Amino acid sequence: TQDVEGHHLFILYDLNNNVQVPSPLQTVRNYTNAIKKVGGELLYEFEDGGIQNVILKLVKKGQEVWAHVIASGNGQYSLHIIEKQLMNQDVIADANSMAKSIKESGKVAVYGIYFDTGKSTLKPESQQTLQEIGNLLKADPALKLY
Repeated sequence: TQDVEGHHLFILYDLNNNVQVPSPLQTVRNYTNAIKKVGGELLYEFEDGGIQNVILKLVKKGQEVWAHVIASGNGQYSLHIIEKQLMNQDVIADANSMAKSIKESGKVAVYGIYFDTGKSTLKPESQQTLQEIGNLLKADPALKLY
C-alpha cells in the first residue's frame, strides 16, 4: 500500500438501461490498455465478489496521476483519480503564537515537525518549526516545557 495525497476527482458512471453492459473485466481492461498506451502502468488488479478493481499510475513531465477503477456488472463503474502533489503546510508554528497559547491555556499544539515512518530522524522540513521553538525558549529562559 502507498498513501497518495493530492487533488482527488471521483466519477461515477451509470449506464442507460437500453445499453449493452460491458463485463467488469472488459471495463477495467479498457482503462488498463489506455493507460499503458500513453506510458502508464498497471500496479495492482484484484476481483472482490464479482467487482473488478485496478490501480493504475501514469508519470508524465514530473507529475504522477493515480487511478483506481472499480467496475461491477450492474452497469456502474467508478474512477478515483488523484493528481499527486505534496500537501502544503499552511499552519506554521511561530514563537509569538506559541507563547500566547501557553499563556492563555497552558498548552500549545505544534505542527510542522516531521519524521519518516518508523524512524526517529527529523526531516529537514522540520527546521523552521524547531527554530521557532528555540526562539520561544530564548525569549523566556524561565519557561519550562514538557
